[in-house]
Amino acid sequence: MQIQQSIASLIGGAIDDSIGSDAVAGAPDRPSAWNAGHMDKIRRSPFPSWPSTAGAAGGLGAILSQIMNLLQQLMSALGASAQPFFNSAQGSSQGDPHLAFDGTTGTGTQQARFDSMDDHPDLLDSNSFRGGFQIATEVTRPDANGVTFNRRAAVTTNFGATQVSLDNHGQARITRNGKSTLLSAGQSLQLGRSESVVRNADGSVVISETNESGGSITTTLRDSGPGVDVSVAAQAVQLGGDLVRHP
Repeated sequence: MQIQQSIASLIGGAIDDSIGSDAVAGAPDRPSAWNAGHMDKIRRSPFPSWPSTAGAAGGLGAILSQIMNLLQQLMSALGASAQPFFNSAQGSSQGDPHLAFDGTTGTGTQQARFDSMDDHPDLLDSNSFRGGFQIATEVTRPDANGVTFNRRAAVTTNFGATQVSLDNHGQARITRNGKSTLLSAGQSLQLGRSESVVRNADGSVVISETNESGGSITTTLRDSGPGVDVSVAAQAVQLGGDLVRHP
């Protein structure tokens, strides 16, 4: 019901925007009726093709995309199982790629170490944030020895409307409501009341997310040459994804 209300609200706003304004900027917060117990896992293609221009058609396309994302979230939520709550956790995908997870729950610890040279559209996700939270990685083609690296990594939030990514050419990009911009070294942005991003002088990209209950996730994306390294530190949140459901 809450997602249906979100869809109705989004459609109503879309009509107003198409008549009088092209400012779909930011929109960090979706319907207030949404709560942390009903977050989605943002099941969608993690790396869309970003439009080069932002005209009326582009704005309409972004609106329709968000509606489709909300419908996907509804389907995901209906079939989603409860995520474990972690007091603290660290995760990573580094090198070619070596994956690791180390988390502490109320009943003990959960650890994983494994190699995976495949794409991970759902490397890590959390239902503890309004609008969802998900990290995805996409690997390069295998070399002569069958080795791959993370060609690109991205953090998607805000019901799929906000994405921060870094590729192995050092290009950091922010996409919000279908509009894409590059993130320069030393630049920082507030993506919402509880989400921010900064690109450090060394080229690394740090995305910080907090919720109303004091939970947090900090994700660092770093261009290591052939690939993009991902590291995550989380506190007091629910977590899912491949790092938690490791093979």
